[in-house]
Amino acid sequence: MKQGDANQRRVETARIVGIYAIFGLAWIYGSDHVLDWMFEDRALLLRIAVAKGFLFILCTAALLYFLISRYLDRLGAAERERLEILDNYRTIFNATNEAIFLHDIDSGRILDVNQQVLEMYGYTREEALAGDIGLFSAGSAPYSQSEAVAKVRKAADEGPQVFQWLAKRKNGEQFWAEVSLRRTTARGKLAIIAVVRDVTERKRQEDALKEKNAHLRFFFEYAPASLAMFDRKMRYMQVSRRWQSMYGLGDRNLIGLSHYDVFPEITERWKELHRRGLAGEVLGEEADRFVRADGTVQWVRWEIRPWYEAVDRVGGIVIFTEDITQRKLTEEALSANERFLRMLTDQLPGMVAYWDNDLRCSFANKAYQEWFGKSPEQMIGITLPELLGEKLFAENEQYVRKALAGEPQHFERTLVKPGGEKGYTWAHYIPDKIGGVTRGFYVLVSDVTELKLAEAEKVRLESQLQQAQKLESVGRLAGGVAHDFNNLLTVILGLAQLGMGELDPGDPVRGRLEGIRQAAEKSAALTQQLLGFARKQTIAPVMLDLNQTVEQMLSMLKRLVGENIEVVWRPARELWRVKMDPTQLDQILANLCVNARDAIDDVGRIIIETGNARLDQEYCAARFGFVPGEYVQLTVSDDGCGMDKEMMAHIFEPFFTTKKLGKGTGLGLATLYGIVKQNNGFINTYSEPCAGTTFKIYLPRHDAAKAETLPEPAEQPVSRGHETILLVEDEPSIREVTISLLQLQGYRVLAAGLPREALELARAHADEIDLVMTDVVMPEMNGRELARSLLAISPRLKVLFMSGYTANVIAHHGVLEEGVNFISKPFSLPDLAEKVREVLDAKTP
Repeated sequence: MKQGDANQRRVETARIVGIYAIFGLAWIYGSDHVLDWMFEDRALLLRIAVAKGFLFILCTAALLYFLISRYLDRLGAAERERLEILDNYRTIFNATNEAIFLHDIDSGRILDVNQQVLEMYGYTREEALAGDIGLFSAGSAPYSQSEAVAKVRKAADEGPQVFQWLAKRKNGEQFWAEVSLRRTTARGKLAIIAVVRDVTERKRQEDALKEKNAHLRFFFEYAPASLAMFDRKMRYMQVSRRWQSMYGLGDRNLIGLSHYDVFPEITERWKELHRRGLAGEVLGEEADRFVRADGTVQWVRWEIRPWYEAVDRVGGIVIFTEDITQRKLTEEALSANERFLRMLTDQLPGMVAYWDNDLRCSFANKAYQEWFGKSPEQMIGITLPELLGEKLFAENEQYVRKALAGEPQHFERTLVKPGGEKGYTWAHYIPDKIGGVTRGFYVLVSDVTELKLAEAEKVRLESQLQQAQKLESVGRLAGGVAHDFNNLLTVILGLAQLGMGELDPGDPVRGRLEGIRQAAEKSAALTQQLLGFARKQTIAPVMLDLNQTVEQMLSMLKRLVGENIEVVWRPARELWRVKMDPTQLDQILANLCVNARDAIDDVGRIIIETGNARLDQEYCAARFGFVPGEYVQLTVSDDGCGMDKEMMAHIFEPFFTTKKLGKGTGLGLATLYGIVKQNNGFINTYSEPCAGTTFKIYLPRHDAAKAETLPEPAEQPVSRGHETILLVEDEPSIREVTISLLQLQGYRVLAAGLPREALELARAHADEIDLVMTDVVMPEMNGRELARSLLAISPRLKVLFMSGYTANVIAHHGVLEEGVNFISKPFSLPDLAEKVREVLDAKTP
């Protein structure tokens, strides 16, 4: 700068001298010529010349004053400007954030420092200027005094130098600095200016970045997934070993290579995905199916993400790929297993669920959901208290807590379904323990409602079966007793009637015999009831319209129950037909009405109803002995005292009665039971104490064109005859009485005690015998077999069977086969005479 100032001063001096010379020459030369032209007087010219000299001196002095003053003014302004610039420089020099040193180029001595040096290093200006480079360096190689001086000389010799330096503050603290050295001139000598920046934080960040980059390189290289980082031109920047292994690239160095050069066969689809990633899109696919060249299928999970080199500038993309073929196969296998287990658990008759430690449901099979009326979405995540409700959960909480404590639980409990239906279950809580820690528990619940109901039904049916077996046993006993009793009654009744016939009407013995006859007939009625209960009563069923039959009996039933009891008749329209013995229907109605009468204390009502009924499988399954089908229903109800359950369990047992002594035999309902069973029907009884009783009798429907109308009974005179009768009876007393009764009526009797004797008589009197009257049960052969043998000898013979019970020889379950003539023991003389006459007079088919 001083060289410039000197040159400027020389230029200004030369300009002043030049102006003065030009002015002097112009003044002297110009003025002399003008004066010479104007004046010729030399003296005048001399005076003028003197005056001109003084004037010249004044003018030149003024000119010089002006020129020198202007020069000095310029020089002062320049100096002031220089000082201002210098001051500005010093301000800038001290205001900059960088520490600035001025070093001697040879020794490295410090010539000047700015304020930032003092603040950065902690020295005063005097301390800084008195020190050397080593004062501001770490002091040990490679950051000592000698290395610092070498750096200065290198900048002087080779030009600007920039490097990082480990510096030291006055307090001994070391820090990293970035030093920039440049050659300059100071005080007319070459010097080095050093600009120092504290880059400790930047150094830390750079080191951290280097560490991150090292970690990134390590991550890329050893990542368990396939990773590759590309620039905008799809050149490799980083790549993992898994990538190279997955794509069969071995140890090839891919850095800097184009992805499309490494894989020239890459499809346009992938190139488009790369372009979209470079445009800033994040792309990915959880499971992408690839078919390799060898035909094998590979499943890959991949993702493409852009990376940014600036806020809004994509530097390239990172591609992540993972071979999930094995995982996919495992997932498919697990999915198949899950579907299988779901199908299996859904098909199980029981309920299956899983509850975690928070008592939240994470699995429930179809049966579990249906039991509680929940959808799968409603079940998953629901808590056990929410599902069971506060009360039921409190009852089960002890089992839940024990299960979560690792103790299996097995217990029976009652659950109420959302619809209010009660159900019975057998529950198993099985802890889910892993490593000794219980994570939750499995719930296996068996719905034993049906089993419980079945057990109850079993008990009920077993009771009914036992009752039926008991009644059957009693029936067999009653049937056997009645048969033998009938044989005895036949003799008693026959002898009494024979004795009465031999005595005068006024004979006192005749009255006693009449008493014997009446007692025998009552006994016979009692045995008929026993046979009815035992279903061994011989019957002759016909087609009946129950409405007509009941209407014919109404007047008799009303007389039977008395005037204080109203009999209400409610016939059904279009009633189906039944097939049964009319006398049995009489017995049913009479027994039920008498029982109803006895159950009513004073005034009451008996209702008789009929109707059609179809019994289905469900109805019959709940009632022992019932068979599905179509039935005619006969209902007799009363508003009497009713019965309790214990009494109802015995009402059909023979001789069971609740009536006072002498008021009943206990055979009425037993006979009713036998009659209904003999006709393949059923009985339902409904009764409660003080609420009356209802008997519903179901008789099988019988299809027929027209039901028979029963004729009104009429008195018939005792019939007599003269025909020849072959009597076959193995019991001598009955045989003798019967012979006497038949002879009394005018018949000729051939008697045989055994079937072979009867065959001999038949052969001997084949053309004489008109009627064979035979017992059913006999030694050698039964009555049916004897009849066949006799008919073989004389086809025109008519046959009349007699027995205390039929023993299914001439009747199926007591029902007479069509065309079979039968008279039941014991029989009276009028009954015998009427039946014999009826058979003899019947037309031969």
